[in-house]
Amino acid sequence: MAKRLLLSFVVLIFFAGACASDGRELRDPPTDEELQERQTTTTRPTPPVDQEKGDGGFSLSSPDFTPGGAAPLSVRCDNGDNSKLLPTLVWDNVPEGTQELAVSLYNFKDIEEPQLMWLTAGIPPEPGELTNGRHSSGNAIETLNDWGNLGYGDPCIESLANGEEVDFQFKIYALSEKTSFSGGAPGNTSIDEVRRIANDSASVLMILNKVEDLPVATVEGSQTTIDGSLLSGDTPTSSDAVETTAVSTSDASLLDNPQTS
Repeated sequence: MAKRLLLSFVVLIFFAGACASDGRELRDPPTDEELQERQTTTTRPTPPVDQEKGDGGFSLSSPDFTPGGAAPLSVRCDNGDNSKLLPTLVWDNVPEGTQELAVSLYNFKDIEEPQLMWLTAGIPPEPGELTNGRHSSGNAIETLNDWGNLGYGDPCIESLANGEEVDFQFKIYALSEKTSFSGGAPGNTSIDEVRRIANDSASVLMILNKVEDLPVATVEGSQTTIDGSLLSGDTPTSSDAVETTAVSTSDASLLDNPQTS
C-alpha cells in the first residue's frame, strides 16, 4: 500500500512539472501565406525570356542559335551522330569585382518544376566562352544534375525527346566570392550557393524542337519571289504583284539541314 501511495505521489509531481510554465509561449499555427512561403524552393528559377542582360551590359549569347530561337542540330537527338553537344556560349562585360563565373542550364518542360540539366563553376572572371561546356583554362568544374549524373543532362532524355517544344535557359552568374563546392557536388545545394553569392547574371533562351516558319517561293503573275526577293530571270510587272508566304514544317531536321537540288 505504501508503495502505491509513493508511486502515485511521484506521478503527480511529474505531471505538475510538465504543466508548469517555463516562461515560453506556444506559437500560433502558421498561416496559409506562411505555409506557401515555406514550400517555395530557392532552386526554382523564374520563367525564361529570350535574353536578359545584367548591369553594365553583362551578356550571354551563342553563335549557334539566336535568343529564343531553335536549338541547333548539334544538340538535338535527331542530329545523325547522336553527339548531343552543348552549344558554344560567349559572354562579355563581366562586372568589376567578380571573383568567379558559373553557368547553369535549366529546362522548363514543367514550368512549375524546371529541371537543372547542367551547372558548371570555377570559370575565370573575364570575357570568354565555353566550347561544348569546356573552358580553355581547364579550371571549370561540373556538379551533378537533377538526374543524379555528372555534367550535362542531354536532350535525348526520354522526357524531352517527344517532339514538344521545351525552353532551355542558359544563365551566367557573376559571383562576389569563390564557390566552396567541388566537382560532383549535388546540383541543388550548389545552385543555391551560386545564387546566394551572385552579384549579377545574364541569360539566353534556346528552344528544343521549335518549329519555325520557312520561306517558300510564290508565283504571282509573271513573278516568283522568295521572302520578298525576286528570283533571277523574272521581270516585275507591278509592285502589287510581289507577295510571299511561309509554311511551317513539322520536320525539324529541315530547319538545320536544308536540302539543295
